[in-house]
Amino acid sequence: MGIKNSESKHMQQESDNKSFFKKITKFIKQHPVISLIILLALFLGSLMSGSGEESQNNSATKTAKSKSISSSSEDTSSTSSETESSSSQVNESDSIKELKAVVSTPMTKKNFLNIEQGVLDSAQYNDIDSPNQSEATQFKSRVSNIDTLISNNNNLADSESEHLTDNDFNTLKSYQTKLIDYLNALHDYATTYQTDNPVIQKADTPEDTKTEFQDELNESKQTFETAKNDWLTAYDSIMNQ
Repeated sequence: MGIKNSESKHMQQESDNKSFFKKITKFIKQHPVISLIILLALFLGSLMSGSGEESQNNSATKTAKSKSISSSSEDTSSTSSETESSSSQVNESDSIKELKAVVSTPMTKKNFLNIEQGVLDSAQYNDIDSPNQSEATQFKSRVSNIDTLISNNNNLADSESEHLTDNDFNTLKSYQTKLIDYLNALHDYATTYQTDNPVIQKADTPEDTKTEFQDELNESKQTFETAKNDWLTAYDSIMNQ
């Protein structure tokens, strides 16, 4: 009995659906313009709904990006502030002590000047009139020592920013530049002297060749002396504070 009632209701539903579709079809045929307007309205309503959702999604994305940029900016600002704060918290007296220690350790001014004297003495050997393998080896070794000093002092100031005030750190960077210039000029002058002086001293060297070599040697010497004076002034200025 229950099964028959269910089947009866199902058949009734199908009949109602068919009747409904027939009425719609009839309405469309009788009123095509109105039907078209209704369909367009439904279609536009669907588009507006989708556009609204997309706008909300875009707005949410922009908000998230804005928060991310703001957070990144705050992090950068915080890092910069921490660096400035670290530098500003360095005690001036401790900073000067650190600056002097960096400049004079492990080599003092006297140590550098001893090395300078040694390499210039070695550059005196004459490989034209009196070649000597032992003297040549000694000269090359002392020039190599200067190359090592240049390499060792190229980054003198890099690890000192946290231990020095801004002013002292800038002073150290300037000193580093003058020290490297001095060592490079010493290297160039020593090698130029060893190469040019034997030619200049040789009795049968043409005068124009002697003049050319002498001019080159004089220029190298002048560059060296200028760089040396700049370095000595910077060194003494720091150590006399």
